[in-house]
Amino acid sequence: MLKSVLALLLSKFVKRSDTEFIAQQGMPEGWSRRVLLKDGVLGKIQEAYTAPSNGYLCIDGGNAIGYISINGSVHSRIEVANGSLLWPQIFVTAIKGARLNYEIGVTSGQTEGTNVYFVPSSGTPS
Repeated sequence: MLKSVLALLLSKFVKRSDTEFIAQQGMPEGWSRRVLLKDGVLGKIQEAYTAPSNGYLCIDGGNAIGYISINGSVHSRIEVANGSLLWPQIFVTAIKGARLNYEIGVTSGQTEGTNVYFVPSSGTPS
């Protein structure tokens, strides 16, 4: 009887072999499940996006970028005072239903556009 009570008690805790699996659930999935919101867009962008699941909102800026930002419960921003950024990349994590505002400001002479996409976390069901 003591053995069965002990086994029941131990089953209530996470097995050591499961910790790696659990730790990976918040990591980004990959390109196969990303949701492309903007593809090679030239010029200024100012929009909002609601996360469909837990994951990451990512921006790969083009050339001639003056500033790039994502605002949610956590913010990320890159700006240059006199000049322009070449292909900056930023991201923020988001939980399902979070509203994220993002903005990209450009300087003159932009020839390569900006990509905006959402990558679900590994623990998100397909």
